[in-house]
Amino acid sequence: MTRPRVLFVGPGDRSAGGVRSVIAALSRSSLSERFALTEVETHADGTLPFKIVIAARGLSRLAVILVRERPDLVYLHMASDGSFWRKAIASAMARAARVPYIVHVHGGGFADFYRGMPAPGRMTARWVLRGARAVITLTPSWAREIGAIAGRPTVTIPNPVSVPELLADPAARPARIVSLARIGPSKGSLVLIRAFGALAAAHPGSRLVLAGDGPQEEARRVAREVGVEDRVDMLGWIGPAERDALLAAATVFALPSRVEGLPVSMLEAMAHGLPVVVTPVGGIPDAIEDGVTGRLIPADDIDALAEALGALLDSPEAAAAMGDAARAAIHETYEAEAVAARVGDLVESCLDRRRTV
Repeated sequence: MTRPRVLFVGPGDRSAGGVRSVIAALSRSSLSERFALTEVETHADGTLPFKIVIAARGLSRLAVILVRERPDLVYLHMASDGSFWRKAIASAMARAARVPYIVHVHGGGFADFYRGMPAPGRMTARWVLRGARAVITLTPSWAREIGAIAGRPTVTIPNPVSVPELLADPAARPARIVSLARIGPSKGSLVLIRAFGALAAAHPGSRLVLAGDGPQEEARRVAREVGVEDRVDMLGWIGPAERDALLAAATVFALPSRVEGLPVSMLEAMAHGLPVVVTPVGGIPDAIEDGVTGRLIPADDIDALAEALGALLDSPEAAAAMGDAARAAIHETYEAEAVAARVGDLVESCLDRRRTV
């Protein structure tokens, strides 16, 4: 029996970040046994002209596939800004070709993005969401926001993450705080460096490791300003193997973001048995039980962040227990194959025109 053909439309393997991680995880999962998956790259990291070329090529390729090959479903991975407009064009193409589509909303700031658009943009967003066979959101609270925009119920499916074997006792790991995110204000990088500066004297053997792309000059200046330049490592963007090695040797994961969806890096850290110190933004409060699987601290609160990180460094046993609870939560809700099975069931229901999603 021929497997239904499903097109994944979104960032390709020349992109970094959470959306790409989700696409890669789903493509590697058993979903590829249930469906013939084809990726259509509409975004890649690089200069603006390069991004425009990639988007144009991807949308052109999508048009050709829709006309010549008639896939069974188009699966749009959508966030805000340029991602939204690329998927709006893709959804129009799918509708013109009479091919059903799913919208998987990734961007944590999508509701704010929607509210900030002029009336024609908001109308376009409603048109895109209401024309989909299904709209996927990452958490229940987020589902309410997006559902209000779409004027319809959404399907809540969390981001998938692989759960590795633990190679070391978390309580015996060195005093190392790790953050995996693009360096910049939206991810709280400078706030994290200042918080580390506030706790560094009380924890002389500790280090802070920032792994992510983005400008480093301002971050290095702040590290010098608070006297921890020699204890802050900035690795740039790292691949999956380096990421896993880094998390396996860490004590605490920190991501004091101002805006998030459901950050894959946080879920990956939890899967490695790390306690996470994060902010209650986007879908994070739906995933973290404060004091059990991690700590929730207000965005931009340097003192609260320093206190939470310092407490975990002071008690490796308590940090390890919190990390164990985080890892158990990942096993229960976010494990990649379980998430892929839910996505697969949804795709099948969308392909069955006798059912309403």
